[in-house]
Amino acid sequence: MKKDIFKKAIQKNTEAIPLSLLETETKIKKEFIIIDELRDFISPLSKEESEGLEQDILKDGISDPLIIWETTPEAVGLENTGNKTVYVLVDGHNRYRISQKYNLDFRIILRSYKDIQDVKDSMLNKQLNRRNLTPEQISYYRGLKYNNVVKSQEGLPKTVNVAFNLAEEFKVNEKTIRRDAEFAKGLNKLTPELRQDVLSGKTKVNKSDIVSLAKVDTTETQELSSPQEIVKTIAREKTQKIGEENTTNVSDLENSIRALATNKLDKQACLILLEKINTLMNYL
Repeated sequence: MKKDIFKKAIQKNTEAIPLSLLETETKIKKEFIIIDELRDFISPLSKEESEGLEQDILKDGISDPLIIWETTPEAVGLENTGNKTVYVLVDGHNRYRISQKYNLDFRIILRSYKDIQDVKDSMLNKQLNRRNLTPEQISYYRGLKYNNVVKSQEGLPKTVNVAFNLAEEFKVNEKTIRRDAEFAKGLNKLTPELRQDVLSGKTKVNKSDIVSLAKVDTTETQELSSPQEIVKTIAREKTQKIGEENTTNVSDLENSIRALATNKLDKQACLILLEKINTLMNYL
C-alpha cells in the first residue's frame, strides 16, 4: 500500500518537471509537420541544385538549422484535435529531405510569426536576398510578395499603396510591380517542374504569354506542363472571348435592326438599316 502511494507521489511530481532544452528539441524534431502550402510556396531546386546541396551536406553535414514555427492548428488550417500547439517547418525542406534519406542529425530554431502570410513574406525576403537570381526569378518573387501583401490586407480599408511601396523598395516603377504580380500568378498555373525550368532559364517562354495566362480561368489551367500547352490555353481563351464578344454584337445588332424596322424609314434610315443587316450577316 505504502509502495503504491510512493509510486503515485513520484509520478505526480515528475509530471510537473519541465522538459530540458535537449528533450524539448528532440520532441519538436519528432512532432513538427510539413504543410504543402509552405513547402510548395517557393519553387523547388533544380536537379543540379538539389544534387549539389546533397553533396555539400554529405561532406560537411547540415550546418544551417531548420526554422520551425510554433503556432496553433487553426493558424495553419488544421483541425484542433486537442493539441494547443503545432510545430511547422518553415525553412529547410530540402535539408530535411536529405537528412531523412541519409539519417543525418540537424539543429532547429523556433521562430514566431503573426500568421501564415507573415511566414510567406519572410520566405520571400530570404529568396530575394539570394545572389545570382535570374531576371525571371526576381520578377516572380517580387510578384509573389505583392500578391501576398495584398492577400493579407483583404477586408481591410485600402489605405496602403502596395505597388508603390514595393516599387520604392526594389527601385522600379509601380507598373513593373503590377506586371510582376501577373507574372507570378501565371507561373503558379504551371507544374512545379515547368515553373522551375522557366525561372532558371532552361525553358524559354515569352513573359507576355505567362502574364496572359494569369487572366485565364484557373480551372482551365491545372498543371500545364509544356510551353505548347501554354500557347494552346491562351489561344483557346482568346477564341472564347471573341465568341462571347460576337454573341454580344449580334444581339446588339438584332435589337438595332428591330428598332429601325418598326419606325418609318427615310433614305438615311434605310442606308443605316442595310449597313447593320450586312454587318449582322458577317457574324452569321
